[in-house]
Amino acid sequence: MDQDVLWLRISTGAVAMLTDFWDTAYDDETFLAGVGQPVVADKEAMVHISLVWLMLHELQHFELNHFDFMGKSSIGETAQAQQFAIASRAPAKLSSLKDIPEGDRPKVPLCLELQADHDSAELLLDAYSADEWESLHHRALAISAVMMLIEREDAKSEEPISSHPKAATRIFQLLGHITEMPLIPAQRIAIINGYDAIDPNDLPSDEEQSAYRLAGADSIRSDLGEAQDFFGDVGIANWLIPAPSTASRLSVRSNGASLSCSMRP
Repeated sequence: MDQDVLWLRISTGAVAMLTDFWDTAYDDETFLAGVGQPVVADKEAMVHISLVWLMLHELQHFELNHFDFMGKSSIGETAQAQQFAIASRAPAKLSSLKDIPEGDRPKVPLCLELQADHDSAELLLDAYSADEWESLHHRALAISAVMMLIEREDAKSEEPISSHPKAATRIFQLLGHITEMPLIPAQRIAIINGYDAIDPNDLPSDEEQSAYRLAGADSIRSDLGEAQDFFGDVGIANWLIPAPSTASRLSVRSNGASLSCSMRP
């Protein structure tokens, strides 16, 4: 087996579960009415987007060298990996886990999953555009569906400790990234030009940023709690680089934020 070859396997069971999920969702008039805005994409498109994100997530484990770091030849999305998705390569190199303090090692698989989540979501969501809010809404829903299904399947395992974060934690990170998307082009311009701060002229207008946040507020409240708490917690999570003992004293309040902050080094 070639060291540089990646095998990516998505089971027919995963496709069936996603299809059933979206069939059920599209039978629900409340879901179709939308949270903040109606869902207008057809369910076949939602199944497709969900599968695309799942494959991108697996590819990011390879791109981010998670196999080498963990010293594994395969990484699965549930404890019963063959029933959902698995990425594999061979042979595995020596693990880098030995460089991690023993007490922090249980957090490592969770952190790697969040890292793959972030980069795969960034690829699927693409760059911010004021003309793409509806499409962005559908892509975020599709990603969230996979995260919830993985948690459901993982819960069926008898393993005492999950190697995957809770869906609330994963969705917190996803929505945190979506919240920051209008700022990313200006941040990149500042980095490329060597600026110490973002030029306000490179940002969307205050009116556009306000409308963008309001468009997502109902969805945030539905998934994770009050929008005001969520936006405050995103700020804390982006700033936080202290020790875990400091994280435990921070007043994060939305679902998913506490674990996300506690996993910071």
